[in-house]
Amino acid sequence: MSTIIGNREIVLGEILDLAAEKFKDQEKLPSYGGWPNYRFVDTSIFDIPALVTEIRAPLNDRPITQQTFELSLTSDSAKNLRVDYLRKIGKFVGNPNELQEFDASTAHQVSLTARWFVENISITLSIYGEAEISIMGSRRLGFSSTSQMK
Repeated sequence: MSTIIGNREIVLGEILDLAAEKFKDQEKLPSYGGWPNYRFVDTSIFDIPALVTEIRAPLNDRPITQQTFELSLTSDSAKNLRVDYLRKIGKFVGNPNELQEFDASTAHQVSLTARWFVENISITLSIYGEAEISIMGSRRLGFSSTSQMK
């Protein structure tokens, strides 16, 4: 059921506990609230450095409905970062189907969201107003998530 997007295996639709075995060579991180999930130290997606990937499902024996990547900074400028992320993702999946920019005054507010539809998968990029420190101790400013569309 998995597919390759952005030079990464996307495991949407696979059973959560079984799919976690595919990440056995990556350092495991503590789970993070909500639905059952696994988090692992990561390397990249769309040629963008990724700090963490998370897979989650309603239950451990159910199909994965979301895979999220915590993206590392590729620029200290939010404007340059937007251009860089959109260009790199666009190399793999073209221009976004949806693109919205927002005024953001804090690190927790989204300043840009872009969405692509690839087969039955929705890919969403969210860039926050300011850089935050990630669980890995590195600065981060964006997330890319993939989810299955019905």
